[in-house]
Parts: sequence; structure tokens; C-alpha cells
Amino acid sequence: MFDSFHIELDGRDLEIQTKRFDCILETYRQGDWIAGATFGIAVYFDVLHLDADGRLVYSPDGVRVRTLTLFVVIAHGVFVTYQLCDGELTSEAIAQKLRQLREEWRNSSRLHSVLVESLQTKQEQIRLLQARLNRAAAVIDSARRLRSGDPLNGIFDRFREETQRLIKGDEPLDVVAWVLANDEAATGSFRDNAGSDPLAEYRL
Repeated sequence: MFDSFHIELDGRDLEIQTKRFDCILETYRQGDWIAGATFGIAVYFDVLHLDADGRLVYSPDGVRVRTLTLFVVIAHGVFVTYQLCDGELTSEAIAQKLRQLREEWRNSSRLHSVLVESLQTKQEQIRLLQARLNRAAAVIDSARRLRSGDPLNGIFDRFREETQRLIKGDEPLDVVAWVLANDEAATGSFRDNAGSDPLAEYRL
């Protein structure tokens, strides 16, 4: 069993496996709280070998690889950042980098800013997920109404693309899949025109 960190390298997602924490097959990205992480500032490293396609190679013998040293910073249980260095660093260079990163992240102002930003990001992800689920539930309700012969001609039905898809005969499961995968469907078509209110920025 293991857990996985997801990092970005050359615009691609790269999954790094670890047995350092609770090993519950969990996946972690920046801003995630890590099950089994210790309190305080912790920095870990790993040496990565990648093939020509950017995939991890676990047995590099006889294979031409690109080697990188990865550093992962965890602050009070939260995966806050990572750094990649070219090549396999020496033990002294690794120890120096570990000390440097620990000192940098002991800066409470910097840490506070990153944790707040992570919280905001997670809250927005939760909001979008809840919106998707709500609209998926509405698709199911509309499909049931349509099956029972109830015309979908309410004032809001006319403006919801998912409802129009059902009326055209699209399969309900296809419409649910579209809603769950579509950012625009999740955020909805009705938005306040905050730009018309000069005090919008300050309203609670």
C-alpha cells in the first residue's frame, strides 16, 4: 500500500508514490491535508528517473533517463509546495536544501498566506462540486417528470441546456455526465452583474 503526490513537470501531471504516511491509496495535491503527516514543518526528498516520454522509471539500469531530485514541503500536515532540481544531488546538497526549505517555511506570514489561499481553493472546488451534484439531481428529477408526461416548460426550464437536451431526447445518463464534466454547467447561466455595482467589492 502507498499514497501518491501529484506534481507538475513540463506541463504534465506526474504521480509520485510514497510509503511515508498512512498508505491508504490516497492521492494528494498542493493544498491537501495528508493523513499521517506530523505537526510542524517537514521536508522530504526523492530521486526521480524519467524516460524520454516523461514517465517514471523505477529500474533505470541500462535505460537512458532524465534524473531529478524532488523536494516536498509539508507544513502542519498540509502539502504546501515542491521543488525539482536537475540531477541526483549529493548528500551534502540534499541536506543543505532540506535546511533551506525548512527555514523558508518557518516564516509564519508566508505560511499563513499559502494556507489561506489553499483553503479558498478547496472551498471553491467544494462549491463547484456541490453545484454539479445539485444540477445532476435536477436532471434526474426532470427526466422523471418527462417520463411521467409532465411538460418541461417552466420559466427556468427554457434556459437550462440540460433540460433542453432531455426534451430533444438525449439519454438522461448522457445529460448527467455532461453536467458533471462541464464547468459552465456547474457554475450556471445566471450570474450577478457585480460590475454594475461600484460597492459590490465591499458588500457582505
